Amino acid sequence: MPVATYEALFLLDPNKVASDAESAKQTLHHIIERAGGHVEVSRPWDYNHKLAYPIHKSKKGSFHIV
Repeated sequence: MPVATYEALFLLDPNKVASDAESAKQTLHHIIERAGGHVEVSRPWDYNHKLAYPIHKSKKGSFHIV
């Protein structure tokens, strides 16, 4: 039986990622695995990207692709 493969892009707070990037990555993996998923590839995509509009008063975001 074939397994479905998905790609997800997460938007994270750049201040929290800058202080502990490895912890943020492990948290994402834990959330996915707790829901029954399996992470094959995971990498940061952009650390401090200006957003098109503010989200919760934050004008920048860090992207992580899984």
